[in-house]
Amino acid sequence: MPFIFPITDFPQAPKNVFSLATPHHMLIKLGWEIRQFNEVLRAHDLSFIDEVWAPPFHAYNCAVTAWHCADWAWNFGDKHVRESFAQSLMFGLRSENRANRNAFCNAVANNSRDVHICRQIANGSKHMKLDKEDAAVRAIVERRAPDDPDELHIELRLFVDDDGKRRPADEVFIGAYRYWEELFAKVGYVEARFVSADEDD
Repeated sequence: MPFIFPITDFPQAPKNVFSLATPHHMLIKLGWEIRQFNEVLRAHDLSFIDEVWAPPFHAYNCAVTAWHCADWAWNFGDKHVRESFAQSLMFGLRSENRANRNAFCNAVANNSRDVHICRQIANGSKHMKLDKEDAAVRAIVERRAPDDPDELHIELRLFVDDDGKRRPADEVFIGAYRYWEELFAKVGYVEARFVSADEDD
């Protein structure tokens, strides 16, 4: 995980945002949301409503934060950071910032399948219907009733079907987290993570 600022060192957040002030903060938020998602999937002491709805709600939050890291990455950057993004992701800069931001968003989605999937889930969840829907991406929830009829616990499992390949949802969110962590390290938003030779991929 990236370094977390001590509470006294927090930069000033934008006036319409609670505490979050940097792309690093968004990455911290994404890591926190992934942990919350996994914890609620493992919990066995939830109310029926939380058992049924908390995992999809957390998955929604993970996808939205993973996708909106793009806005924070672009809007926080100065001219040199934006030029670095353009060079690294191979897109041309124009005079209009909105066009450049859109080009950046498209470039990161093209560069990371996990970010692309999060984009589809985030925008699908917010708007219900997408103008540019990727038919290969589908969010799946499996509900498994307990074997014991006296047991009320329902097991939920969330997956992403990506062109016929089924992956656990948290794998996609973690992939997006790692993509952003690496890209943010390249421009100095976070410190590069030390990877031990013993660490598994």
